[in-house]
Order: sequence, then C-alpha cells, then structure tokens
Amino acid sequence: MEKHTKTFIYQIPPLIPPEKPDLDCWGFSTELNPNFARKARETKLTKKFNDIMQNDGKNIIKLFFDMENTKEIYSPYNFMEKSFLLHSTQVPGNACDLGLSHMCQKDFFSGEWGEIKKAKLYPDYVIYSSHNVDSREQAYCLLSLWIHWANGAKIVLDY
Repeated sequence: MEKHTKTFIYQIPPLIPPEKPDLDCWGFSTELNPNFARKARETKLTKKFNDIMQNDGKNIIKLFFDMENTKEIYSPYNFMEKSFLLHSTQVPGNACDLGLSHMCQKDFFSGEWGEIKKAKLYPDYVIYSSHNVDSREQAYCLLSLWIHWANGAKIVLDY
C-alpha cells in the first residue's frame, strides 16, 4: 500500500491573547513552506490575481474595522517584485503589518538559503512577522488576509 503524506504550505503558531493589553501586544508569526515560497517567488504575478486579492482584502478589512467605504483602504497586499510571493499585508493602524522577516528576505531569497540550511541556522520554513499589532481586530484581520492569500496562491499555483 502506498503511503500518502500531505505537505502543508503553512503553519500558524498559537495566537495567545495578552494578559495586559498594551501597544504592540498582539504580535504573532506565520510560517510558510519554503518550496511553496520558492514557487511563488519564481512565478510572475498576474494582474487578475492581484486585482482579486486587493479587492477581497479591502472587503475583509471593511468587515473587521466596520468601514463602509473601501476607497479609504490602501492596497492591503504587497507582492515581492511582481511575483506571487506575498511581501506583506497591512491593516488600519500605526504601520500595522504582517511581512516577510528581514532575515528570510536577505538569506532565503538571496540564494544563500542552501548554505544556511546546511548550517541549521534556521528552521525549514519562511517566516512572516507582525509589527505594531495593537488590537485583537488587527491581529485577526492580518491573519485572515494572510490565509486568504496563501490559499488563493496555492490554488492558482496548483501546489
């Protein structure tokens, strides 16, 4: 009998509510399969996918922040050098975003990943880190936007 293993394209560590709410206390991270990240990075972003994601993203933000007019919302998704790979997503707030960690950008996408992986300096995934997440709404909205992108890209890239 053939053994079937399922490869996940992402993992999300638990989101734990802060004991004492304060600025930037709702931070979290997500972890992306490096093979999926590489395929997304090597595939040119289509206008259709970008338009759909930006529109869907604005509607997601509108629901979380009770906004009536999506014209008030900047483009929620930023893609890495016109590829399918998400660079960052942002929501209303004080520079509130979830983006590729600086080290992943520097090392994974510069071609140094093979050497770094051999040295076991990083786990085997690409990390997205949040910044300036001050509320539960911001955290959940960022997570919803990120999952929406990951699932959409997975379908389009046939991964």
